[in-house]
Amino acid sequence: MKKILIISNDPELRGFISETLKYGGFSTVEASSLKGALTLVRDEYTELVYLDLMLPEEKDGYAVMKKIIEERPSLPVVILAENNNAEAAAKAIKLGAEEYLAKDVVKDSVVLVAVNIFKKTELEKKELLSEQLPRSLKGNSNILESGLGLLEVGKRAASEYEKIYLLKVLGETGGNKTRAAKLLKIDYKTLFNKMKEYGIALSFLLLLF
Repeated sequence: MKKILIISNDPELRGFISETLKYGGFSTVEASSLKGALTLVRDEYTELVYLDLMLPEEKDGYAVMKKIIEERPSLPVVILAENNNAEAAAKAIKLGAEEYLAKDVVKDSVVLVAVNIFKKTELEKKELLSEQLPRSLKGNSNILESGLGLLEVGKRAASEYEKIYLLKVLGETGGNKTRAAKLLKIDYKTLFNKMKEYGIALSFLLLLF
């Protein structure tokens, strides 16, 4: 079950969105402040955030979104705003929001937006995995024609999985190689060599995540 974090100091709004999402088949957690939300943002099981721009502790709600994105670059954020303002919506999307919702249309859109975001995320993951398949197997309708023995398939699969895992960790850390090396439990030089071996460029990661 997909877990969604709702950040708002308005208990009525939080409760309404939470119950609506639960009815739509999602799991929810709530936070009333950025400080209380950051631990939940770091939780790998949190897969989407609904963020109320009107948090009293922060003068600029967009700064809160920025902090969330810095913590989890690949975590989608949906902005909840007081009204439907085209300029504000454009700013939110430009700064990294996945979607912008006016609170007066939340009732009709909150579940649909979550469903669409998760569909998009799953599609992107499938496309990424497809791109990482060994060339001899990609697009091959008859696996026997690949001419690979079991040991060779296993070797290639392990190599591809390692590359995909490297991509995921580097993406989650926003391309911070020092932090990524620590999470991967390898030294910086080994990470650098692995990135070179797999042709992983940080410029590509920033676009992907």
